[in-house]
Amino acid sequence: HCFLLLCGSLWYIAYALVIHFFAGSRTITRRLARCMKQTTHYFQQRIALVEPEVDHNQGIFKLAQLQQELNETQESVRELLFSNTSLLSGRSSERRQYYLIFIELVDMHELAVATPIDYPKVRDLLHRYPEYNIIREVIDKIHNEIDLLAEVLLNDKEYNHPLKLQEELGSLEQHLIQLKQDAF
Repeated sequence: HCFLLLCGSLWYIAYALVIHFFAGSRTITRRLARCMKQTTHYFQQRIALVEPEVDHNQGIFKLAQLQQELNETQESVRELLFSNTSLLSGRSSERRQYYLIFIELVDMHELAVATPIDYPKVRDLLHRYPEYNIIREVIDKIHNEIDLLAEVLLNDKEYNHPLKLQEELGSLEQHLIQLKQDAF
C-alpha cells in the first residue's frame, strides 16, 4: 500500500508541476489581455462623453464604473507580475514584455486620470471644427489596435497588422497649421 501511495504522490506532483508551468503564464496573459480591453473601453467612454447625443451624467457614472474595474484589474495584474515571479520563472524575455505592456497601460491610464476634461465645454468646441473627425479616427484606430493586441496576446496568434497613422496625423497637422494661420 505504501508503494501505491508513493506512486500516486509522485504522479500528482509531476501533474501539478506541468499544470503550474503552463497555466501560470496563461493566467497572466488572460489578465493582461483583460486589462488591455478594459483600458480601451475606458478611453472609448472618455471620447464618447464629448459626443452630443450622450447623456453627460450617465456617461460620467459609466466612466467611474469602468475606472473602478480597470483599477481592480490593474491591481490583480500587478500582483501576479510582481509578487509571484515563479509563474514566469525561466522566461525572462516574456516577463520583460509583460512588464513593458503593463507599465504602458498604467501610464496611459494615469495620464488620462491626471488630465481632467470639462466635457460640455470640449463637446461644444470640438464639434465646431472638422479636425475633430480626424482626432476621432485616430483614437478609434488606436482603440482597435489595442483590442487586436489583446486578442493576439489572449489567443497566442501572430501579429500581422501594424498600426499606420501617418496619413491621419499628417492631415491633422495640416488642418492645425491652417487653423493657426487663419487665427492670426
